[in-house]
Amino acid sequence: MALADDTTAKYSEALRELHEAAGSPTGETIKRQAERRRPPLKISNQSWSDWRRGLNVPSDEAEARFLIACLKGLARRRSPEYEPPPDAWWEQTRKRALEERRAGTGRGGRPPARHPAPRGRRPVPLMPEGGPPPGDLAGREADVAELDLWLDGADTSVAVLTGLAGVGKTALATHVLHRALDTGRFGGCLFVDMQGYDPRRRKDADQVLASFLQTLGVAAGDVPAEPSAREALYRSILADCERGGRSLIVVLDNACSARDVAPLLPGSPAHKVLITSRHTLADVGGARIVELRELSAAESLAMLAGRLRAAGNRAPLTGADTEQLAETARLCGRLPLALHIAAALLICEPNMPVASLVRELSATAERLDTLEYEDLAVRAAFELSYRHLTPAQARLFRLLALNPGDTVGAEAAAALVGLNGHRAHRLLRCLRTAHLIEDGSAEGRYRFHDLMREFAGELLSAEEPASERDAATDRLLEYYEKAVSAARRAWFGLGERPSATAVRKALSWLDAERSNLFAAVALAHATGRWRRTCSLAEYLTHYAEFRHLVDDLLTAQTLALNASARVGRIQECTAAADLGIACRLAHRYDDALAHLRRALAIAENLPGTARWGNIQHDLGLTYFQMGRHADAEACHRADLAVCLSRGDVRGQAHSLTALGDAQRMRGRHLEAVVSLSEAIALAERLDAPNILLIAHGNLALTYLAWPTGPPPDYAIRHLCSMLETATAIDARRFKALAFLNLGAAYADRCPPCSHDAAVHWGQEAAKLFTELGDLRYAARALKNVGVVHARAGDPDTADACFQRALAAFTDVEMSQEIEKTRLLMWDVPPLEAPCEHSPQEAWMTEWLNELPHAILRGDTSHLRQVMFLKPVPRDGQMTLVPLVPRDEA
Repeated sequence: MALADDTTAKYSEALRELHEAAGSPTGETIKRQAERRRPPLKISNQSWSDWRRGLNVPSDEAEARFLIACLKGLARRRSPEYEPPPDAWWEQTRKRALEERRAGTGRGGRPPARHPAPRGRRPVPLMPEGGPPPGDLAGREADVAELDLWLDGADTSVAVLTGLAGVGKTALATHVLHRALDTGRFGGCLFVDMQGYDPRRRKDADQVLASFLQTLGVAAGDVPAEPSAREALYRSILADCERGGRSLIVVLDNACSARDVAPLLPGSPAHKVLITSRHTLADVGGARIVELRELSAAESLAMLAGRLRAAGNRAPLTGADTEQLAETARLCGRLPLALHIAAALLICEPNMPVASLVRELSATAERLDTLEYEDLAVRAAFELSYRHLTPAQARLFRLLALNPGDTVGAEAAAALVGLNGHRAHRLLRCLRTAHLIEDGSAEGRYRFHDLMREFAGELLSAEEPASERDAATDRLLEYYEKAVSAARRAWFGLGERPSATAVRKALSWLDAERSNLFAAVALAHATGRWRRTCSLAEYLTHYAEFRHLVDDLLTAQTLALNASARVGRIQECTAAADLGIACRLAHRYDDALAHLRRALAIAENLPGTARWGNIQHDLGLTYFQMGRHADAEACHRADLAVCLSRGDVRGQAHSLTALGDAQRMRGRHLEAVVSLSEAIALAERLDAPNILLIAHGNLALTYLAWPTGPPPDYAIRHLCSMLETATAIDARRFKALAFLNLGAAYADRCPPCSHDAAVHWGQEAAKLFTELGDLRYAARALKNVGVVHARAGDPDTADACFQRALAAFTDVEMSQEIEKTRLLMWDVPPLEAPCEHSPQEAWMTEWLNELPHAILRGDTSHLRQVMFLKPVPRDGQMTLVPLVPRDEA
């Protein structure tokens, strides 16, 4: 082992050798292994980086023993020839290093030794006069660890810290700079604030080279006048440093472009260059790009609380104060500059309650005014970035503030500025490169930071005439109206027959634009665009119903009904009917009936029958939810008659699907099978997946409810068909319904043999319904799982499921379900009896249990082998006969 200049360095050198022999596991791997210990150990990425680089040694004996044991175990498997020092050596060396540090004689306890100056010039100062103090850092542990690895590595000598104004790039750069110098690895640093975004103070490369050359020992009078000569001399001196065994770290803070920094790159991998910029600077060849985001909620709170505690002039923080600080951090967009200003405001006025600052920041129109303290201001930082935009980029930046939702795509941006999508996308990328906008939730979508949106809104009001704002709003709303209409036609099957791919594409677009589309309804209403309010809300109804977006739909249709009074009776009829749908989804059935009856009364005095039939359909669905199944059947028969008279095949499929469900609930199971089988046949002919999956699901429920009907095997097959379609078009709610009913079907089939399948699909249903925010159905799934466990003789697990179901039913105030669940907890069903099956029956059980798993894997070949039943007239009665499997047809 090579000699080192102190004990900490010896320990570090041995640790690096052991780490390499262990296969160089990442700090995150070591951290996870430590957390799995009992009791768990807390080894951060930062601590691991410090130990490996010789900045420190473990102070905790348990951490040290674990670290060495972990790495030794890995090394034995990966590098059996490696012989590490004995455990006693590690412990003695660690303790000696700690003693030296306490005495101030080891690394960290004395200043690093100076390196010799190159060729007689004076030494480069470790930190030039006027150099930056260490950065005031909060969080950023992962970023520091990444930059530490970059400093230690040889893959690239340049790193670019990038992010929006105020995100803490300079603080991180100076923090890393001081850490790097403290290791003693670097013989000095060159630092410059290039002021790249301030046109009055901006430094060009020639100025910086002159300053750097003087720092490197060149007399002012000897600095060459020609830029190329300055650059050549600069690189020559740095080459001398390299030959003398000395590496420098160069920090180019606040650079604006790759062109500005190119002459300042040393041209030698021995020296490291750290650049900070609001632009990504992807054209700096070979640079590692480290993009900083706003802090996490926990980091933001820690930063604010730490600043206040350090100031020491305020009363200790209470629990209420901490909650208000968390809200302060949220209102600051978790942007370090804004957090720094907020902390300064609280420190400056120690008697001001944190809640008072929260109230000030909550006034959106004045938030940027509040976030100013002496020479610090969020608005001023943003303005420097804005000034560097071209006129076209600046115009788009301002007009983006009109977009009502969370994210924006190229087509909507194109509508705002009146350009084609390609040009708008190029402008968006320029704004993204400048970090004036951020990446959105999906590729090709972008979003504002909260504070940046307010800044753009200020500029919009100040620099765009009202006429241009109105014209841009018209263009945007027109785009959304046309686009959602086209998506609705593709998804709902109006016009040409949609494929599953087209349906999924339309749904994906609607999902991506959801926040924009519903916000567009509100924007149209707020700006008095009444007809557009009604159109947008109407086009969104069936999508919102399909995705179960209850609150969104209630809000949109309430606005539409209000707007319709200023438009006409047709719009009023549509809005009232659609608000009835929203109320049904919200389980407000009396309100739903009132709105639907109002719509029906209007429809009776309008030309045509289609609108009247559609309202009957929605009335039937409402009666069904209320348990009024005879009324539901009557409504669906009325709707079916209208569809038959009009030759509306798609409408027939819809009405038959709902009619069959009402017949099921009235105990007329064979009639239900006839209606639903016809609906499936029509939906398959139309290639209408959104009808097909509901019809398959309703038919499965009919088989399960039919005491003398076919075995549950047929219900499972229809549920798997439903699952196939739901997966193909990404209908997550219907996927969850398929899981729920699969659990019930397996439980009914053969409880002992299908116990695991019943539990699995019930749990999957509860999980997915919870993700979708539907606690009612999640609780039903949990209740079903509880019954399965109770029947299997596992009362403890059953009780846990019932308790979770009760809690959810209580949250959504479902009194009948609460009572049913309590009865189940006391009236445990009998234990399942053992069963015996023939080999053929056992094979069928295994095949059926595997069927839904195969579908979720994308293997639908099993489903093509399924035999379904078909109702056919025989001897004056309907009889169910097997259909030939699709693979054999």
